[in-house]
Amino acid sequence: MSEILTTILFLILGFTAGILTGLLGIGGGMIFTPVLFYLFNYHEIADSVKWTIGTSLFCGFSSAVSSIIPQLHKHQLFLKNALFLSLFGVFGTWVAQQIVNSGYYDRGAFSVLFSLVLFYMAWRFFQDNQQSVESKREHMAVDLTMKDYAFVGGMAGLVSSLVGIGGGIVVVPFLTLVYHHHIRTVTLTSTMVVILLAFSGWIQLALLEPSSPGLSQYSWGHVDFGAALPLVIGSAGGALFGVRIAQHVNRKRLQQLFGLLAILLGLKLWWDFL
Repeated sequence: MSEILTTILFLILGFTAGILTGLLGIGGGMIFTPVLFYLFNYHEIADSVKWTIGTSLFCGFSSAVSSIIPQLHKHQLFLKNALFLSLFGVFGTWVAQQIVNSGYYDRGAFSVLFSLVLFYMAWRFFQDNQQSVESKREHMAVDLTMKDYAFVGGMAGLVSSLVGIGGGIVVVPFLTLVYHHHIRTVTLTSTMVVILLAFSGWIQLALLEPSSPGLSQYSWGHVDFGAALPLVIGSAGGALFGVRIAQHVNRKRLQQLFGLLAILLGLKLWWDFL
């Protein structure tokens, strides 16, 4: 594939990832990671996994920032929620690493188990979408306690590390279905969590000295800004478009979209296992 066609394809994929970020607040790692992994392996870059993770986290961070900027003047940031969820999310990732290194972890079995949870979440999203319920639920929103932050944030970090998907797929369903927060508020909080966790992740990998150079000369540690550029540009446009779409989509449709996404992710986990 020519360099021009590759760049156009990456712009399109980045645009798609940006839409998911702006619309559902989940980050675009499910698109960024496999694309970059293929790219670095195709060019036989040493330590391709580290380059993939570092660069993907930078793309996710950029996409989330592009998504949240146009919303700053319209919504409360819910920074407290995002900070505490992110803090416990980092702890969850640490716990996940201990599990992985223990020798008892079976990624396939865990992925299948979590896929069943995703299918259940999708069913709840499709069931819990009546307009009569919406007005009731908005008055039932539960303020999160420190235990709630620890549970939701810890689960987000744990699952994202054990399964390899973004923590937003945990944060959004829990805050919406369990704590009865409006999905528009939840997606904004989730986007903030993506920004904080992704920033922490790519900075750590950027500070690690690579054993060999990346794909482009514009890199820092294990973050290749040159390889990320078309994805970042595409995701910036997609994020703005996703935010604009979200403003015209009611709660019922947003929940159905998230339910559909949960089904697709569950099927992907089954596919990877098989």
